[in-house]
Amino acid sequence: MKMMFKKLFKAALVIGLSVFWICAAGAQTPNITGNEFQTQQAGKTAVGTVNMTINGSNQAVPVNGSNPLPVTPGASSAATAGITPQVCGPSASTCALKTSGGGNLYGAYAQASSSVYLFIFNTTSAPTNGSTTSGTASGNLVDCIGPSTNPFITYAPGPPEVFSAGMYAALSSTACGTLTLTTGTIHGSVQ
Repeated sequence: MKMMFKKLFKAALVIGLSVFWICAAGAQTPNITGNEFQTQQAGKTAVGTVNMTINGSNQAVPVNGSNPLPVTPGASSAATAGITPQVCGPSASTCALKTSGGGNLYGAYAQASSSVYLFIFNTTSAPTNGSTTSGTASGNLVDCIGPSTNPFITYAPGPPEVFSAGMYAALSSTACGTLTLTTGTIHGSVQ
């Protein structure tokens, strides 16, 4: 009986392995050339060139709104490749950063002989002494930075700020509710 059980076990094992090898030999393996990617829908094809990027999980994925193609501009001496700064001073109280058509503020800084506030207005004309109105509408005080703890003050918003009218920077010796012009050097990067 014991012998018969061993023979049956060996026969089952041989049959099992044979079936495994037959199935494995019949299975098709994909021909990977390095240019394939998995789409969200099985069987969906992409005709033409598919731009790919690497996601946060270090996987290659197609470029789309959720996976933008990172672009790093190369060094260039072309005037259109950078931002022309606006600089006023060393005895300026206001500085026209952009006088028409609105635009984007990338950053600003100022230097004065004493502690100051840096005001940035959405306007096409120089601000004057007096009370200010905060907001983004034309003529309003958009940014009030300060006071500086030394004669130097800087401001760089995360993404560029959008201004609808124009941009004027001013130096003030008083806080955000009231503009009291004082002098120094003002530098702004706008586009």
